[in-house]
Amino acid sequence: MTKHDTWVCLFPNSPLENYLHLFPNGIPMGDPFAMEQVRNQTGGFIPVWIVDLDRKSPSQFKAIAKAIASSFPVDAEAVATEDRANGGFAVNCDWIASIRCGPEAAQRMKELTNFLNTALQPPSAKAWREFFASQRRRWSDGDEVPPPLPTNTKELGLILITLGAKAAPKD
Repeated sequence: MTKHDTWVCLFPNSPLENYLHLFPNGIPMGDPFAMEQVRNQTGGFIPVWIVDLDRKSPSQFKAIAKAIASSFPVDAEAVATEDRANGGFAVNCDWIASIRCGPEAAQRMKELTNFLNTALQPPSAKAWREFFASQRRRWSDGDEVPPPLPTNTKELGLILITLGAKAAPKD
């Protein structure tokens, strides 16, 4: 498994608002984009990010479990047990205000952009499953090594242009 290098900062009005001080450098995530989904109360799906359990202190883990438990009628220990079994806590995409990335996250976001630029639009559920399976196989379970981050502004500009390619729908 590669060392994940994605951190997110949340909006102040998220359910974790009272605990954000425990994460002065952001909350560590296992992936640089939402790779999981949970059902909402109406039966629809919400894309979620998964907090990287390996890059949190015990106090941070307990704080997240307590915050999630207080949002639902469940016990914090039950939340912690379930999240350990599922590989981490789910964080709603709507809560994320910003992201900070290292080499792995930058490479994976370039791969996501390439997928979105080359897949039939909109991508099918099967195409998404295959893309996410590849990400898990190579980055979460495997030992893929990302290229280093750019060292000059020209290279960085090309990455930002590439990542922004799908930001707005085309007419």
